[in-house]
Amino acid sequence: SENVRWAHSVAQYHEQEATLCGDVLLTAAFISYAGSFSKKYRKELLDNLWMPFLRTQKWNNEGLPGDKMSTQNATILTNCEWTV
Repeated sequence: SENVRWAHSVAQYHEQEATLCGDVLLTAAFISYAGSFSKKYRKELLDNLWMPFLRTQKWNNEGLPGDKMSTQNATILTNCEWTV
């Protein structure tokens, strides 16, 4: 029903509120730094340089130890096609 959908949306907004400042900061930094580059180069920067770094930071925030071996293992597990 419409009431359930609205309640779900409100719950999502409350979750997003916790990271709003960081999201705005990252967006502003991206626009400030990469705004003058071509679309192709910005996409390449985002996909090949920044997203892998942000992914590992998310893992660390979720409790993965910050050492190199843990990061490498998590990278392998998320990118492999076969389950162990």
